[in-house]
Amino acid sequence: LAVAAIPEGIPLCVTISLAIGCQEMVAKNVQVRKIAAVETLGSASVICSDKTGTLTEGKMTMTKMWSGGLEYNVTGQGFDPTKGAVFRAGVVAAPGSNSNRELGVRSTLLAALLCCDTQLFLEEDPSTGERTWQYRGNSSEAPIVVAARKVGLPEDIVSQYRRILTIPFSSSRKMMLTVTEVAGRSQLCEGGMALPPMTSSFTVCKGAPNWIIQNCSSILRADGSIDPLSEAEKLQINTQVVDAYSDLALRVLAVAVGCIQQPPLDLESEDISVDQKFEALKSGLTLCGMVASMDPDREGVQESVLAARGAGIRVVMITGDYLKTAIAIARRVDILQDHDSLTDSAVDCNMLRPAGDDQYLCDEKIDDMTSRVRVFARAKPADKLEIVKSLQRQGLVCAMTGDGVNDAPALHEARIGVAMGLQGTEVAKGAAEMVLTDDNFTSIVKAVEKGRAIYAGIQKFVAFIMSVHIAEVIQIFFCVVVSMPLMRTPLQILFLILVTDLPPSIALGMEPGERNILEQPPRPKEEPIVLGWMWISICLNGLILSVVIIGVYVVSLQHYLGVVFLSDILEKKKGTPSEAEIHDIDMNLSKARTVAFISLVFCENVRAYICRSFSEPVWVDLCTNSVMQRAVLMAQVAMLCAVLIPFFSTDILGLDGLHIGWWGWLFSLVGPAATLVLCELSKLLTKWQMKRYQRQLQLMSDEGVSDGEVDSYEDSTDSDFGRS
Repeated sequence: LAVAAIPEGIPLCVTISLAIGCQEMVAKNVQVRKIAAVETLGSASVICSDKTGTLTEGKMTMTKMWSGGLEYNVTGQGFDPTKGAVFRAGVVAAPGSNSNRELGVRSTLLAALLCCDTQLFLEEDPSTGERTWQYRGNSSEAPIVVAARKVGLPEDIVSQYRRILTIPFSSSRKMMLTVTEVAGRSQLCEGGMALPPMTSSFTVCKGAPNWIIQNCSSILRADGSIDPLSEAEKLQINTQVVDAYSDLALRVLAVAVGCIQQPPLDLESEDISVDQKFEALKSGLTLCGMVASMDPDREGVQESVLAARGAGIRVVMITGDYLKTAIAIARRVDILQDHDSLTDSAVDCNMLRPAGDDQYLCDEKIDDMTSRVRVFARAKPADKLEIVKSLQRQGLVCAMTGDGVNDAPALHEARIGVAMGLQGTEVAKGAAEMVLTDDNFTSIVKAVEKGRAIYAGIQKFVAFIMSVHIAEVIQIFFCVVVSMPLMRTPLQILFLILVTDLPPSIALGMEPGERNILEQPPRPKEEPIVLGWMWISICLNGLILSVVIIGVYVVSLQHYLGVVFLSDILEKKKGTPSEAEIHDIDMNLSKARTVAFISLVFCENVRAYICRSFSEPVWVDLCTNSVMQRAVLMAQVAMLCAVLIPFFSTDILGLDGLHIGWWGWLFSLVGPAATLVLCELSKLLTKWQMKRYQRQLQLMSDEGVSDGEVDSYEDSTDSDFGRS
């Protein structure tokens, strides 16, 4: 009885299922670093995603630029600098003419180029020999390097200017700053802006337009003159240029310059901090121009966002872009829908910290904001951490993407940290539970789908194994209570559980997800593996199996021995003085046990197919899991070995399949036939209970009930079945 009651196979099946799930996710461009994340994926209710490189391709192409009050269009696609040119917007250019040599164009692009660390090069595909243009460095700088080459700036022009100082971009500064030596030059470049006499060095700031513009006191005009920049003109540029480009889903970078005759401090001194140098150089700049680049959506992102929404998963975009740019892209990929209110669904992250960078709103106000907002613009890594904390305070299971060192705290805090494999740092990967090898948002949704399928597979084989053990306990207990010979020995039970039942159990764990798995709401994160309605199904199936096999055993006893109860068998032995006749009685008892054993294996194999779905009939997608076919074949071979191989069968397991006759083999098929009919009928109740539970989950999701309130909610809505 003790051997029958202990489910030895569950830990092994769970481990194998999760390990195989991790292996299969690699094919979906997902590397799982922590095996428990496979199970957690199935309960994800929010995906917080970066924009660049995840929702978009991260292959930006400059399409527009602005300088001196003039707007320009930039033609060409990709990173090929030999195709395309710059043309003034709204002006029909004569054939063969362009605006490549206009002062504002050359000054803006060279200034921006002096503030870049990205290189352009030709790469040859070793398999095809085809050469393509690629970049090495920052994806936001690549369009600048390409456009500079399009207007005719030499490939080695940057090497002609010695860089004195570099202050890299940071989330707090929102810009990159460089200082270049220009002593002896009267103009920035041929056809570029004039430099004041005695100019020794040239400052360039490149970054977020609103931050750059507010630090400018003058502006470069199209004719090369420099005029004061009023607050009214700043507002006009922000609304008519920056906002207009952002509404087109373009990523806008502003470029400002400063001419230094005598540096305010020793720029090359290591004793002066970077922040001190930045504060001394960032103000009083001249607005040179702006560049705007298009980053196309990744293929399949829109469909994946819609699939996530259908699965009850909210997709939240967190980006460092300007708010209008973020809104335009979110609309393009359906994160924001036409009926969404922009004031409620999209915010600048400054709203999280209106009093300053380190002074966030109280938890209640942040929770109210994150419960409805799906687009966070101009975000810093610290904002990501506050957002994920807020979402998880609300009982949501959050998947958070990130690639930088500063993203590591948010990745570590999230229940599912997702690092980028191509652009991500090793620190980010180390803090994450999983890594996207292609940096693609669609891979996250595929991983969630696979996580749900794996979790459903675990539920199926746990239900299968538990019903087997319940049936074993009932059968042994019944034999003891009614004084029948024990149906099987402990060794036979172990053989059944570990040899004939284990392969189908593992196959159930590898079951492909049901077709509507992404149409179901996310499960609560504290939900047990075996739900209330599953326990009813397990017990019902265990009872059906017990009744069927007990019936087979009773008939077999009557057929081979003529009696059923242990007392009658003992009486027969007492009335039989011959050792040979006693041996015949024992052999006939072994035959009855063998028929019950064979019938039970057949029943379990049939139930393995039945357990592939809690609600669908057994014939739906019957042969889609090839592993199940092999597992059942292995179970059948193991059963035949157990009952047919001499010595192993008779002396070790106490079975005798060689002498049960055609009656025994044919009658053993009655068990699986009866099991198939009765278990399929029991699915009617299980299907009703499962649908009822899923409706409750959907209702809880719609009403915003948290995981901590699930139990009390269910108690109030369904006192009969709890989770049914």
